[in-house]
Amino acid sequence: MLTWGEQIVLFNEFPPHLRKMAEFANNTGCRKGEVTFLKWEWLYTDPETGIHYFVIPGEGHKNGEDRIVVLNDIALTVVEQCRGEHPTYVFTYKGKPVGNIYNTAFKRARKRASKIYPNIAKSHVHSWKHTVGTRLRNQALCPEEDRKDLMGHKSGRSMTEHYSVPELTRMHDYVSKITHPPAKRMTLVKNG
Repeated sequence: MLTWGEQIVLFNEFPPHLRKMAEFANNTGCRKGEVTFLKWEWLYTDPETGIHYFVIPGEGHKNGEDRIVVLNDIALTVVEQCRGEHPTYVFTYKGKPVGNIYNTAFKRARKRASKIYPNIAKSHVHSWKHTVGTRLRNQALCPEEDRKDLMGHKSGRSMTEHYSVPELTRMHDYVSKITHPPAKRMTLVKNG
């Protein structure tokens, strides 16, 4: 799991194509394979709410079920930055799909960032998934069933439920709460 400070330092060390992938993964909870093989044809916009989401087919997903990935503002901005770079794949490098996020550029960036935050040396791509799950729980106060849906774990809900406007809206509300560090709150203490 990355702290906000670690995330900023590490992501600033990435080359632009890796930073986009990292920002997307760290705002959606997608696994590295879901990010590297993400296709434009899987992108949808709900006509009622304007919420953008991907539907990753089950064969491209660990548990074999279709997965809905709801985009918060940061994830959507990243996707829009990638538009027009490739006709099929969202994330590319030099006109080709990125086969692996955990590559030499990743390792070099991690090494540089770990000089500021030593714990970064132990981080890996899957750390981003843990980061999203933790932020959904602690920062967005997202219930476990909704977290399972957002993280692509089996939840027992049907795809029809996922596609409903209230469901998309609720999922969007949760992922929108993990785009920035939580605000510090001051507590007013009354004396006497």
